[in-house]
Amino acid sequence: MKINNPLINAALVLVSSVLCLVGLEIAYRVYLFSAIRAQLVEPLAKLTEQQPDDSLNVFDPEMGYRYRANTTWQNTGGYLKNQFRINEHGLIGNDLDPSSYPVEKPPGEHRVALLGDSFAASINAYVRWPDLLQDSLNRSAQWRAFVGGKFTRVINFAMDGTGLGQWPAKYEFDVKRYSPDLVIVNFITEDIMRRFIYRGRTTFPSDVERMTFVQRRVDTIVQKSLPWYGIHSEVLAVTLGRVFGVKPRLTAALALARNKETHFVTHEEGMKYSLLALERMRCLANPLIILHHPEAVELMHEHRPDVPSLEGLLQKFLPRAQAAGFVINEMRKINSIPKNEDLIRVLYNYPRDAHPSDYGNFVYANQVMRLLLRWSENPAPSLNGGCRP
Repeated sequence: MKINNPLINAALVLVSSVLCLVGLEIAYRVYLFSAIRAQLVEPLAKLTEQQPDDSLNVFDPEMGYRYRANTTWQNTGGYLKNQFRINEHGLIGNDLDPSSYPVEKPPGEHRVALLGDSFAASINAYVRWPDLLQDSLNRSAQWRAFVGGKFTRVINFAMDGTGLGQWPAKYEFDVKRYSPDLVIVNFITEDIMRRFIYRGRTTFPSDVERMTFVQRRVDTIVQKSLPWYGIHSEVLAVTLGRVFGVKPRLTAALALARNKETHFVTHEEGMKYSLLALERMRCLANPLIILHHPEAVELMHEHRPDVPSLEGLLQKFLPRAQAAGFVINEMRKINSIPKNEDLIRVLYNYPRDAHPSDYGNFVYANQVMRLLLRWSENPAPSLNGGCRP
């Protein structure tokens, strides 16, 4: 049947044109996906060869990096004064209990694994709160009764500069070997926005293994660094982009540039990535306790509501995490917050550094201790643990 209505004919032409453009766009993006992958292999392979030697960090293809075992670090000059030790396992050593321990958990030991960034590693000070926490737990009659009289060892798996998205890999390829009875994730707000990072010279036993790593990295970069599902015509950008001032967004150069960035560009990207990481942790670790470690600027803003904390990122993230079934312990609510900025600054290395001071680590260890004792009164084995149906 022939249709002579001009409006209907125009609508059919428009719909056909749109469908053709959509089909062409999909086909072009499929081509771009393969083309960009091929373009990234060589430059990324060169980057893996050009990494400088790092006396503290050792490259790890799965976890990003690990600390160099059996080393001691001390800074006594400049803005930062600290001292820390890396033990035989390549982990932050306990200065209060420097004795060695095996990877395999002894029968009489209860293990607490700590995942986090520099606020958990505490390498920016002389005193580490995980060391103090272990000492306090073993001195507590309530906690000793809870763990059946076993010795509690707090193992510090924290990695400075990392974020939530990196810690599931740390757990899967390192932490679980130590058979922890409890896992604590300690994060600061900035960790929500941190990408997975690599450090140290990238050495491999063979070229085959190096190229396998490179190809895997390329696939991750191409899939996660570019807006493949964005409403933006790449076909029009490469054909008429110069006329209308529109640039392509799916390019190898942009993917490589995003790979070098340590933080996500938008809050939405960071929150989505971090929530997925917590979901992985929930499947891997049980029980899992999640702590939000406040930064000085966040405590100060409690008394200055006109200044949003980190552009409101935490205020966006907490409801999303709660909706996903996570229990986030906001540690600034465990103890009353100091009433003026001078008292808050004492908890941190201000003005030299934003990390907790030795005194701040002492206070925080007591806060975590109080939380764990309260939890031990009514422990929930599935707290944040177990994959969601």
